[in-house]
Amino acid sequence: MTKDIAVFNVDGKFYALSNVCAHKGGPLNEGMFEKYLVTCPWHGWKYDVRTGNPPHEGGDSVDCYNVTVIGYKLYADFRPAKIGTKSYSPHRSYADLQNNVKNHLRHLDTEYSVTSDIIVRILGISSTNSNDDVAP
Repeated sequence: MTKDIAVFNVDGKFYALSNVCAHKGGPLNEGMFEKYLVTCPWHGWKYDVRTGNPPHEGGDSVDCYNVTVIGYKLYADFRPAKIGTKSYSPHRSYADLQNNVKNHLRHLDTEYSVTSDIIVRILGISSTNSNDDVAP
């Protein structure tokens, strides 16, 4: 089993947390970092690298790991020192659409097939964050 862990150096002290954002799985190691806060590059969710918590009350958090420095090597404990929480759920209209699509696919006629002359075009637009500094 592997874990994707991001390590942050704050004034010579090292902190480790899950590299996977609790929102949609964005890579936290590619986000902006200021003081003790890392901002996910995908949608702007923020986490304190010392605790894995967001900088506000409530909200989702990510796993934190203890880091030990021995000589010139860093060791992160494989077991989380603090397990993150996930309370995020999609907007109601999105959840309804998702359920309707799943329901439709479950009830398709088994003889239905797609022929080669059908062109399928899919366009997805995310308006979760329109902050160009966070998610250009």
